Amino acid sequence: MKVSRSIFLTVSVAILVCLWSLVAVATPGNPALYFTDNLTATSASTTVTNMEQALLDRLSAATTSIDAALYELDRVSIRDALIATHNRGVLVRVVTDDDDGYIDNAIHFQALESAGITVVHDNRSSLMHNKFIVIDGQYVWTGSTNLTDNGLTLNHNNSLLFDAINLATIFTIEFEEMFESGLFGTAKTDNTMHAITYDGSELEIYFSPSDGALNELITEVNNAQYTIAFSIFSFTDDALRDALIAARNRGVVVRGLWDVLGAGNQYSEDETLCSAGIALKRDTFSGILHNKYMIIDAGSTSPVLVTGSMNWSSSGANSNDENTLIFHDADAVAAYAGAWETLWDAIPSSAGCNLGGTIYLPIVLMSDPSSTPTPTPTAPANVQITTIVYDPSGDDVAGEYVTITNQGGTAENMTGWVLSDAASTAYVFPNFSLAPSASVRVWTKSGANSVADLYWGRGSAIWNNSGDTATLRNSSLQVIDICTYSGGSVSANCP
Repeated sequence: MKVSRSIFLTVSVAILVCLWSLVAVATPGNPALYFTDNLTATSASTTVTNMEQALLDRLSAATTSIDAALYELDRVSIRDALIATHNRGVLVRVVTDDDDGYIDNAIHFQALESAGITVVHDNRSSLMHNKFIVIDGQYVWTGSTNLTDNGLTLNHNNSLLFDAINLATIFTIEFEEMFESGLFGTAKTDNTMHAITYDGSELEIYFSPSDGALNELITEVNNAQYTIAFSIFSFTDDALRDALIAARNRGVVVRGLWDVLGAGNQYSEDETLCSAGIALKRDTFSGILHNKYMIIDAGSTSPVLVTGSMNWSSSGANSNDENTLIFHDADAVAAYAGAWETLWDAIPSSAGCNLGGTIYLPIVLMSDPSSTPTPTPTAPANVQITTIVYDPSGDDVAGEYVTITNQGGTAENMTGWVLSDAASTAYVFPNFSLAPSASVRVWTKSGANSVADLYWGRGSAIWNNSGDTATLRNSSLQVIDICTYSGGSVSANCP
């Protein structure tokens, strides 16, 4: 049974999210995406994770070269894999930080050096904070994950494995600048290509501090139309903060996940964003919420994923060696959106802000949801919500659905229409036309779409057993129909 949400956030701009369940295995397609699966972890573990195994498999298959830019390394399995690969004749080269990253992991980096692997240190106060590996001039491993016991098994991270020579060439140029030329931080130049086509989608690559990575992120925020969701360890940049507030003020739904330690920084932007009305949660996990990613306009025709090693701070943008990817790929964005929602659901509302108000633009009513009036439809239509099955027998996810009926005499093109609940969890209709006098069921679960059944792809239930509101909007986000029910049964018939 699904636990009812007693507080919620409703907005007139729909959240466009296609949600997948959080798993720690490669998602279908290319690149392979990995998320740490450790919501219940209370300490680091030596058990090999799926993310870790994927990297070990790729390292063991290397035939010519491995170039690794690693802020930290204490995972024995990764260390030993690098040594074993070196011992069978593969060229292994490593760049690392000379301060915290090396000092805290000295025994492991020294083991590499003792085996004959050259390790170059940045020898400066700012950080060599990258976590990327180029393998055989073809594969690129990157993301937020430090190759440590904590990074792989306790902290919350994401990693990506790409297979593309042109991308590997870009990362190799950056690696060579540090390894061969000894240039780090502000001594580096902007000498790499920033946009390529990867598996049919645009992929942008920026290195800090030479390439203006944070400004590129701000540009994406300024271009957001519908939704923004982010997961971040440290966020202290005022310009990005202001861009998120501006996005929220123009109707974009903005939600954020924050590491509680990062939020404790006196310069952290979480309190200012809370004051601006943005919904945030600070993590309650045993490990660190170490992600640095943002999902923009998930489910729309222009989805964006921003991820990498860079925290959103002056150091991350202007002095540390970092990498940031901006990926315009629907499948990758959907996978990250699912991972984000799983983290969001795992953190209690008591660890958040702006989760109990009800917002209807252009007015804001911070009040008890039960006292807030329901918005009236703004566009006439023959299409109506007719039934909501919210508490079926058995598993809610498997049995929940909403029936939508076309009561008119002509077909209705519903492409881009949006169905959302009171918490603004939203389903965006694919290329779809509803025939006259026909009905379609929108299921919470995953499945194969047909003329009679569409599937949200959720891993968790949507419709509250104790009452909820379903809102149907057309592609212009005009309200077409609303159905509110109070619960206490299996389903609700909508007038």
